Amino acid sequence: MATWLRQSTTVDVSVGPFLDDTDGKTAETTLTITQPDIRIKKDGNAWAQKNASQTLSHEENGWYEIALDATDTNTMGPLLVAVHEAGTLPVWREFMVVSANVYDSMFGSDLLQVDTREVTGTVQTARDLGLNIDATVSSRASQTSVTTIDDFLDTEIGAILTDTNELQTDLVNGGRLDLLIDAIKAKTDNLPTDPADQSLIIAAIDVINNQVTDAFGDLHIRLTNSGVVKGQELEFVFAMTDATLHTPKTGLIDGDFTKKISIDGGTETTLVNNVSEIGNGWYKITITSSETNGRVLAIRLVAASTDTTMITIITNGQEI
Repeated sequence: MATWLRQSTTVDVSVGPFLDDTDGKTAETTLTITQPDIRIKKDGNAWAQKNASQTLSHEENGWYEIALDATDTNTMGPLLVAVHEAGTLPVWREFMVVSANVYDSMFGSDLLQVDTREVTGTVQTARDLGLNIDATVSSRASQTSVTTIDDFLDTEIGAILTDTNELQTDLVNGGRLDLLIDAIKAKTDNLPTDPADQSLIIAAIDVINNQVTDAFGDLHIRLTNSGVVKGQELEFVFAMTDATLHTPKTGLIDGDFTKKISIDGGTETTLVNNVSEIGNGWYKITITSSETNGRVLAIRLVAASTDTTMITIITNGQEI
């Protein structure tokens, strides 16, 4: 999805990651990227270098920062920023330049302008619509139409008065509504002051909470679809919790674990590498490239006296 930019406004944006074009994964952190290397394309127009001179600064992990000035962002519509340095894979970002009113309304405190500009294709001035209404009212407000409306209102008001007079009779002591209210009051007067002790209600809620915790406490499901490449070794970090308290579980070793993986719905197999503890309930395991060679990876990890951790990973389907 394109990132929104404010028209004719200076902004710093990050581009990357710049990766080595040989292995496709090593971050390039010492590139010299200058103004002619940074190509931009405004709303489908011809490619050109960015307006102001600049040597990009490396931020981290192969990401660099580009300063776009008001000239670079002066055209509304799609804006492409692309860089292809020797020895690296090509990098680009897509932006959408919108008017100041739209940007400030979406991300600031301004309001979208929705004034009436045209009516049935006719451009309107400040009083056009009002003059049309005045003319319509003037042409239709004849004496005959006014008399008709007056007679209608007299009839309707008369009917309303009849109904409200009936209500006055019903509400007096001994009237129809008064008798109904007295009958309801006679029933409610017999209700106990405290129908149920508060402690009993709290105890019942605690029982329900415990049942929900027991039912769902040892099942953790996560669905991931970013950064995991099919057929590439993965450093996988996960959490383990106590089966009773559901708090972080520490002190586990590889031998404590049942560690299984299913690839694309196949039979579960045991992960080949060892689990090691990071701390505070966090553990890690290296999943081999052959174990990630699938579109859907279903991982199940459990140890004695722990909840079961179950994770589904959707890879991006590209093999390195």
